[in-house]
Parts: sequence; structure tokens; C-alpha cells
Amino acid sequence: MTGAMETGRVVSVGIAAWNAEANIGAILRAVLLQCEESVRISEIIVHSDHSTDRTIAIARECADPRLKVVDHARRRGFAAAVSSMLEAFTGDALVLLNDDIRIVDDKFIEKIVMPVFRKRADFASANLQPLPPRGFVERASVSVFRVWERIRESIPERDNVFTCDGAAMCLSARFARSINLPADTAQAGNVDAFLYFFCVGAGLRYVHASNAVAWFRSPASIRDYVARNIRNDSQRPLLEKQFGAMAAKAFSIPRGLYWKSVAREIRDNPIGALFVFFAGLYVRANARHAARNASPTWEVVKSSKNLD
Repeated sequence: MTGAMETGRVVSVGIAAWNAEANIGAILRAVLLQCEESVRISEIIVHSDHSTDRTIAIARECADPRLKVVDHARRRGFAAAVSSMLEAFTGDALVLLNDDIRIVDDKFIEKIVMPVFRKRADFASANLQPLPPRGFVERASVSVFRVWERIRESIPERDNVFTCDGAAMCLSARFARSINLPADTAQAGNVDAFLYFFCVGAGLRYVHASNAVAWFRSPASIRDYVARNIRNDSQRPLLEKQFGAMAAKAFSIPRGLYWKSVAREIRDNPIGALFVFFAGLYVRANARHAARNASPTWEVVKSSKNLD
């Protein structure tokens, strides 16, 4: 703790939670066990989006005086939860975490905040990696992840929009105080990409904190796979509406790069790739409709909450 006190770097941690009884205890323990040599965690905000399970009760079992539990009266979605925490936090930086990730590195917080405190960035996101898959659909989901992981690492601008993952992000206080989410939060699109474009558009710096690794569970059922991908594919029109040519350019990648990455997954997981192809036809057919009828409370991918 001495180093943190000497530097005066104070970090708030916000956890967006909805029906997270299976994981909220684990993620709180992971935060409480974080090394605080170079930063000090001053508060931990758990924002429950009107959970109907034991999320609140489990969170309140934590006796740490830094914990603040907010139980919203109605479900408003992830963007609204983020907006509330942006208004409430008091630190020099805010680390935002989803309720369905696993953190095993006790220096994770220090690593994700370092771009803000040492590299003069205003926004950073962690390196989210999939847990080992346990079934056919989950293996196919991981194949899709690997396609885009290779693409994001091959783009000359390494700190690109494809590296930005809303499951674990860090915002400087300056950036956080400047953000204006749409009044209709459904029109924000994916919150991580919205924040990325808002940051870059304001002339601020975004950094992918690749050494800050957290883990997630990929969709394990066909329903969850389809729901997740319809949600993601429907976001591009919303973001291009908000940010115009900047978003369109950021999402454009060379076809050769894309198909080279796809070809590797076809080689390594041919049956999974076939599933992805046919599921993709259904996803693309429904993504535009989903964009026109955007909701702040998307269908939750329940299998991603089962991290054990």
C-alpha cells in the first residue's frame, strides 16, 4: 500500500451486474485481492440493474467499507448502468467491469490503469480471452473470436476499435466527465465502441492494455450464440449513425485479411466453421431489424455467466 499512498493514484472500480449471483462473489473477491502497490482502490461500486436473484444479497456479504451497492428499481440496461457509475465515481480513474468475467491476476487493476496514469491515455480496455470451450457451440464461438483476434492484431493501428471490449475498461476522470451518452441509451450501440469513438473523436488517446488479461465464457447454446451475434452485428449501423465516417472507416478491414483469418479457422475447426456460416446467414438477416428496433436491455447471453 505504501507505493499507492506515495503516488496518490486513486481508482474507483464499478461492476455492472444483472442476475449475477453465480459470479458476483468471485469478482468481488478478485477485486479485493488486487495488488495496490502503485494505485489505491478507493471505492467499489456494484450497480445492480434490478437483479431478481441473490446478486444484491451476495454483494452485501462483503464487509469491505469501500463497497457501495446500488440496487436500481427497474432494469435499464448496461449503458444506463455505465452512465450511473460515471456520475457516481470519485477516483482519478474508473475501472468498469462486467459481472461475467474471471480475473486471476492480482495485478490486473494496476495493469489496466497504467495506460491512463503512465502513458497519458484517457481510455483503455483489457485483453479479454475465452475460457477453454466445453462443447460444440462454444468451440465455434471461440473460432469466431480467434478470427477477429488475428484481425485486430494485424491492423497497423494496434489500438483499434476491435481491441476495445466493454467487459473491462478504464477511463480517466477527465474523459469520464466529458461523456454524453444518448438520452435513448439504446441508440448508443455497443457501449465499448461508443466510448472508443467518443474518445478518439475528442482527440483523446485510447490504448489496448494487452497485458491486463481477463477471461470470459463464450456462448454455449445456439440460442445464446445467435442472440449475442445479432446484438453485435446490429450495432454498426447505430454507431455509424452517431459517429459517421469515423466509425465506417474504423470498421472497414481489407477483405484479404478477413478471409485469411477465416481460412485458418476453416482448417482448424471445419465443422464449427460450417455452423458459423449458416448461423451467420440467420444473424445477418435479423441484425438490421434489431438495429431499427434497438433496445437498451438486450437478451442476456445466460451461458456466458457460467464460468465454472
